Amino acid sequence: MPKRVLDFDAMWASDKIAACAEWAQGEYPWIYGLADANGSFELTNPRVAFSRTYAIRRNMSLERFAQIIDEFHDKGLLFIWTQDGKRYGHWTGSDKPGRLPRESRRTPRYGPIFAPPVPKDQLKAYITPYVSQCDTNPVAVRQDSVDGLGLGLGLGKGVGEKNAATARAAQPVAFHSSFFVVTQDQDLKLADTYPWIDRQQEYKKMALWIEANRTGRKVRNTLAFCQNWFNKIPCPKNGKGGLTNAERRTLNNLEASGLKFVQ
Repeated sequence: MPKRVLDFDAMWASDKIAACAEWAQGEYPWIYGLADANGSFELTNPRVAFSRTYAIRRNMSLERFAQIIDEFHDKGLLFIWTQDGKRYGHWTGSDKPGRLPRESRRTPRYGPIFAPPVPKDQLKAYITPYVSQCDTNPVAVRQDSVDGLGLGLGLGKGVGEKNAATARAAQPVAFHSSFFVVTQDQDLKLADTYPWIDRQQEYKKMALWIEANRTGRKVRNTLAFCQNWFNKIPCPKNGKGGLTNAERRTLNNLEASGLKFVQ
């Protein structure tokens, strides 16, 4: 497979990698080489990609590898699409100047090609939310970026400092997808109103529904969208999940006193 060139200064300062879970952050450069000369690779059978990249990593499991792929996709690092019944991944921004062989050499004659051409419209729809969230000055990013990883980090004069300050000032996120972002404050409000709901699981369902039914359109009002979605999930009539906040506090106090709850 083709050799890869990584800008480590950009990778170490990447907002997108910083947004990933700690267990996934260090895996980015390890599996980046999965891509062909076009920055893409096949993901139809994750076991194949896993066996190629983690043959010497005995502490890594296939399940964790699948979680890493999902994490990179959720944070804007890896665009995933399906074509002719097969699943493919593309490292966002990998086609920036200097990152790939010249176009004339991106053919099977010079090396294996693992994926069909990336659907440009779908890729644009996928990366647009991340550009708006991570870049404080898109023009400067386009002109001065040296981020070969395609992570949207502009390193022109003063832009890196601006992005770092913006990232620090940003509100903590409870869930992030290509279509909507749930802040921790919004998540706490939803938790208080809908205590019986597995919110993280529902957020994933919502993102999948948008991808399948709304052609990837981004949600404008996340809290209202979540509320409408959760309102359709009935509250259990029995058990702790169906209690009001006051009743739940009373129940917790009784259980703390050694009394057992009986339905």
